[in-house]
Amino acid sequence: MNKVKSVVGREIVLSLVMVAMLAATLLLQIDDMADMSTKILAAALLVAFTVFAIFVWRERPRDEREELLLLQSSKVSYLVGAGTLVLGTAYQVVNHSLSAWLPVSLVLMVLSKAIGLRIRK
Repeated sequence: MNKVKSVVGREIVLSLVMVAMLAATLLLQIDDMADMSTKILAAALLVAFTVFAIFVWRERPRDEREELLLLQSSKVSYLVGAGTLVLGTAYQVVNHSLSAWLPVSLVLMVLSKAIGLRIRK
């Protein structure tokens, strides 16, 4: 049980670090952050996301209850991510400033979900 709490604690801390770095990126864009600071922050964000992805990929449920919780959290995460991309795309379409990153990201999420479901069957 201590091992589970330790892993969950690390994931939460890593998640908070990623959120803080993303918030810093957004806030510092207003102040025209120096090029070196931007590069360092981008590299740190990539490293943090890679470590987080490893934690998520290695996550293994120990029983049916944990598997159900994992599936539910995956659904919620997917829907929040896709919903955010849809809202961002709609907002940018209305403002006539659509960036290709939003619809491309949404398409990749939907395709990866479909492929994952197909592979699982």
